[in-house]
Order: sequence, then C-alpha cells, then structure tokens
Amino acid sequence: MNNLFRFLIRLSRKNSLVITMAEKEVEGVNRCIRIVLIILTMSVIWFTIQEVTQITLDYQIHDLLIGAICFTIVYLLYDKLGLR
Repeated sequence: MNNLFRFLIRLSRKNSLVITMAEKEVEGVNRCIRIVLIILTMSVIWFTIQEVTQITLDYQIHDLLIGAICFTIVYLLYDKLGLR
C-alpha cells in the first residue's frame, strides 16, 4: 500500500509538470501574439508619420529615422507592454 501511495504521488507530480509545461507554451504563444500585434501597430504608426510629414511638409522622411523612432517607443514601453 505504501508503494502504491508513492507511485501516485510521483504520478501526480508528473502531471503537474506536464501542466506547467503546457502553461509555459501558452505563455510563449501569448507573448508571440503580443509582439506581432505591436509590430502591426508600429507599422501603422510608421506609415502615418511618413504620410503626414510628406503631405504637410512636402518632405520625405528616411525610413531608417522612422524605424529608430518606433524602436525607441517600443524599447521605452517594453516593460509596460508585458513582453518579459
């Protein structure tokens, strides 16, 4: 009876380990989805800034400058976006 009890404890520990691994996978997928959504949002902001400056100032901003601005925004808000 004692051996059966030990076996059940080991089995329950393995099940909880499997649940933990599944939760980590879900957390990883959620993180990837958040990153993709942020990339899409930054792309919209990128093109909006580019079009506004081109129309109002009749000047075309270099893409590298807009990319640096978007990267800076994401870098500053990284912790607040919950990407860690």
